[in-house]
Amino acid sequence: MTAGPGLPRVLLIYNRDPTTTAAYLEVALRRLARVTTAGDGQEVQLPRHEATSIPDLLERLAQPFDLVLEVEGENVDTHGHEHVKTPCAWWAIDSHLHMSYDQHFFRAKRFDHLFVAQKHHVQRYQDWSWVPASWLPLAADPNVFQPVTSPQDFDIGFVGSVLPGLHEARRRLLARMLQRFDRVLVVRGAFREQAARELSRCRVVFNRSLHEDVNMRVFESLAVGRPLLTDRLDQRCGLEELARDGEQLITYEDATFEATAERLLADEDLAEQIASAGRARVLEAHTYEHRAAELLRTLGLGAPEKPVSDGCEEGGA
Repeated sequence: MTAGPGLPRVLLIYNRDPTTTAAYLEVALRRLARVTTAGDGQEVQLPRHEATSIPDLLERLAQPFDLVLEVEGENVDTHGHEHVKTPCAWWAIDSHLHMSYDQHFFRAKRFDHLFVAQKHHVQRYQDWSWVPASWLPLAADPNVFQPVTSPQDFDIGFVGSVLPGLHEARRRLLARMLQRFDRVLVVRGAFREQAARELSRCRVVFNRSLHEDVNMRVFESLAVGRPLLTDRLDQRCGLEELARDGEQLITYEDATFEATAERLLADEDLAEQIASAGRARVLEAHTYEHRAAELLRTLGLGAPEKPVSDGCEEGGA
C-alpha cells in the first residue's frame, strides 16, 4: 500500500540496508505518509562517506517536507539541521551503548525531537542534549517474522551476535545452555526471513540483553510465535509495559536460568499458550506500523490512531 495525497511528507535519511531498523520503518511509514528516502542506494543518492548539508539537500529537492527523519544505523554524516524550518527528528537505536559525552550526544543536539529506543535512557538524552525526547521501542515486521511450519528439532535456540568482549554475559549463558541441554541451536549472521526460519525451529527461544536493552530479538521472537525466554530487567527499562511476564513471555534470573528453561520445556501447553499470546501482543501493539504511527502522532503530523493494516498480510516465509 502506498500513502496518498494529504498525508505527511517525510524525508527519511539512511543508507540502504534491509536488515536495519530504518528499513523496517520505511515500509511502515509508506503506509502512513508520503516518503522520500535519501542516502547511499536510496531514491536520492547521498555519498556514504561525505558530509551532507541538510539545507543544501532540501534546496536540491525543491519540495516541501513536514519532517526530516533519521534513524540510527550506518547513517550518512548530516549537519545543518538547525538552519532549516522543517522539523528534524532522530531515532536513537543504540542509546544503551553511547551513554557518555561522545558523538552520540553532540549529534542529538542537532535535532528538534529525539526518539530513544531504550526507555531508561530517554531522560538522560533530554537532559544532556536539551532536546525533547520520548521513548519509541523497537518492534517487529510480522510479514517478515511470522510462524514458519517446520520441525522444531531444537529444544532451545538463539539467533544473534555473540561477540567476545561485548556480549560476555550472553556468551556465558550460552555456554551453560550448551552444557545443560542436548538440542541447542546457536546461529550467527542470520537476518530477516532466514532468522525467522531458524527461530521457528526452536521449542523455546533464548534472549539475553546487552546493557539492559529491549532488543529487536524480543519482538521478532514473539512475532514468529515461539515462546521467548529473556532476562529479567529493572522496571525502569519498560519490558513489563511491553509484554506480560508469565503470559506473553517468560523472564529468568541468570543464577536460575537452567531451571526456568527446564520448567518451560516440560510444560508444552504453557509454552504454546505463551507463544500464541506473545505473537498476538506483537500484532496488537509492537509492529513498525505502530511505531510509525506513534512517531508521527508525537510530532503532530496527524497519523491515524491505529495502523491502516493489521500488519500481517498473507504469504511470506
